[in-house]
Amino acid sequence: MQFDTLSYFGNDKTVILQVLICLYLLCLLNSPFVWWYSHRVFTKMLSDVINPMGYLFENLPIAPPTDEVRSQVEPIVARLIEITKANQEGYRNVLDWLRSRFRIEKPGQKLETFATLTRAEMIDKVRKRIPKAGSKSSDRLGIAGQKEVTQAYNDYAIPIQTRTTEAQRLEHQLSNLINQAYSLTDEEIDLMWKTALPRTPIQRQPQR
Repeated sequence: MQFDTLSYFGNDKTVILQVLICLYLLCLLNSPFVWWYSHRVFTKMLSDVINPMGYLFENLPIAPPTDEVRSQVEPIVARLIEITKANQEGYRNVLDWLRSRFRIEKPGQKLETFATLTRAEMIDKVRKRIPKAGSKSSDRLGIAGQKEVTQAYNDYAIPIQTRTTEAQRLEHQLSNLINQAYSLTDEEIDLMWKTALPRTPIQRQPQR
């Protein structure tokens, strides 16, 4: 589920909702509980992709938020949107730089998500992706290139990692608030996590 401020066009699988409580609803629709519910009620396509058919989506039970829950949810969702935009911009800037600086047109999956790599792993991936044509050295990156990639990692990957850690913490807070909105018991929450699918938006926090 996505919050759209750019007036995107959708295909026939898109459901567009215009509501006053959009940030709360965005949180609810992306929550582990609604994910769990959707996979048991909605029609599925290939690879377990959910098909939100209108007549089923209209019957999705929406827990109305209390003033307290809504006041907590909305600033967290707004912050998560900021984090997502900042991370996307960071990835985009580095991939554009790799393309112009090292002529890496096809970075591959690992390099596209360079913030999930260590500094040494990123240097290694960049080295391997630099085109061979015109290179006279066995090390196509070189010492100067290693320093540049290290600086890019420090400037972009580490902040992305920090924001991602913050986002994970905030997403668990939102999950707890949605569970509260639905008045789920501890037993029901435990069952939800025990029967959660591998692609659930977030994983259960370790029990203390």
